[in-house]
Amino acid sequence: VRIRRVDRDHGRELDLDRRAGRGRERDAAGPAGGRDAAVKFIQERMAAGHTVHGYEVDDAVREVIRRAGYGDYFIHRTGHSIGIQDHGQGANMDNLETHDTRKLLAMTGFSIEPGIYLPGEIGVRTEVNIALTGEAAEVTGGEPQRDLLRLLA
Repeated sequence: VRIRRVDRDHGRELDLDRRAGRGRERDAAGPAGGRDAAVKFIQERMAAGHTVHGYEVDDAVREVIRRAGYGDYFIHRTGHSIGIQDHGQGANMDNLETHDTRKLLAMTGFSIEPGIYLPGEIGVRTEVNIALTGEAAEVTGGEPQRDLLRLLA
């Protein structure tokens, strides 16, 4: 079950998903680990004064999910630019569908939303939004989802 909220927070568009299902908690760990690795990667690169490109974020996420054993089941890009009305015109976190070499720019926002999809079993996707200031990458929209919400069988 996908629970979606599109809202505004301090003039920025939020596009947040929360997931619930009957899957195994370990299956949710791959996307959540990838999501958290992306945030850490971006924050560390920015703190060091380095440029970050969309494809690099996607690569960082894919490596974590691959090491968790789910690489073949992550079948979409990691995230997209967020504009005034959902998807924006900036860099996408993508090295699968395209090789997005665009830089992540200050005063823009984007999503990090990796997912895995095990045919006939479960699909798990988790999302955070990032707002870039001149100095930092801020996670917006509240705390990231940590647990898979359980549904009754």
